[in-house]
Amino acid sequence: MLVVKMPLFAGMVLCVRIHVMPRLLLCLFFVSLSPCVADPVSRSAPAFYAEKMKPLLTEAEPLLKLPPHRDAAEHGGEVLLREEIVMVDEKAAALRVSHNIYRAAAESGVEALSRDVEGFHRKRSRIHLAGARTIQPDGRSLPVRDDAAFLQTPQRSADSDLYDDQAEMVLIYPDVKKGSATENIVVREELESRIPGEFTGLRGFAAGWPVRRDRFVLEMPRALAERLRLTNLGGGVPEPVREERDGGARVRWTWEKQDVPAGRQETGQVSVDQTGPVVFLTTLPDWEAFLKWYAPLAEKSMVLSDGLKSKVDEWTRDAKSPVEITAALLRKTASDVRYVGLEFGSGDLVPREADAVWENQYGD
Repeated sequence: MLVVKMPLFAGMVLCVRIHVMPRLLLCLFFVSLSPCVADPVSRSAPAFYAEKMKPLLTEAEPLLKLPPHRDAAEHGGEVLLREEIVMVDEKAAALRVSHNIYRAAAESGVEALSRDVEGFHRKRSRIHLAGARTIQPDGRSLPVRDDAAFLQTPQRSADSDLYDDQAEMVLIYPDVKKGSATENIVVREELESRIPGEFTGLRGFAAGWPVRRDRFVLEMPRALAERLRLTNLGGGVPEPVREERDGGARVRWTWEKQDVPAGRQETGQVSVDQTGPVVFLTTLPDWEAFLKWYAPLAEKSMVLSDGLKSKVDEWTRDAKSPVEITAALLRKTASDVRYVGLEFGSGDLVPREADAVWENQYGD
């Protein structure tokens, strides 16, 4: 029974409970008759995907015929295919297609495969579902229903006072069991490059489950390709195959690995972008070029009002050196300002104005 607790006399509490319960039950009854409502998922990818990218995707059927990997049952399953194709336009904006096929080899794998989550930045990109299905051992294909593909904004880092515009596409696969495989093809459409006219990215080659085929394709106009720098971190990054396309107007690189062993999973494990194997990709020549773009965005945050300048002078009046000044300001900030990261839009890179942080007593 629901009790509505209020700072009232006991008789008033009882009165509230008696009157609220019938209304609440009636409300729940009508809610149970109403369909669940969620943000729909686009199933209409840009025409460029169908014309130029879909023909490059690996066919699923040959991989589905492979016998189970020798280590698949130990880990719960295996990755039959992990594929990513990135096409970059003249303004350095990218159209990305991810194509994944997983197969469950144990009950733990069944649970992992029953649901998939694909992240994207809601304000900087669009996401489209080109296909998602469960494939049974007998070959039957069960597509993901429209009401089992939806968008959500979970704010998973809220417990750490970190908020952003990261959204997720959730896929719920039907009738997943031991021996079943799931396949999804997801298209991410960048609205513009993060740094105007520049391409940056990375691609890791590690995985928790054994991977039968790992493939990464990157294509861009020659003008950008001539400036692209590839930097490998860690062992295990395959050598890319480079080829010219469209009469030399575009350049394509293809990285591919077969039969990648399962990686070790540990609590608190350092991310692959810090240990590898990973390849970093950028058309920026050096850090000076990055600062040329970034500094104007951050400069306004470094300007203090006269009022805040006076407070800084007060806090540091006994400091005798730059080190002591820094320490005094750090102590003041750490004791009076709490950390809250509002990383919406460019807020994940550009700091808040100092006066706003001090006035709100929070910031990042």
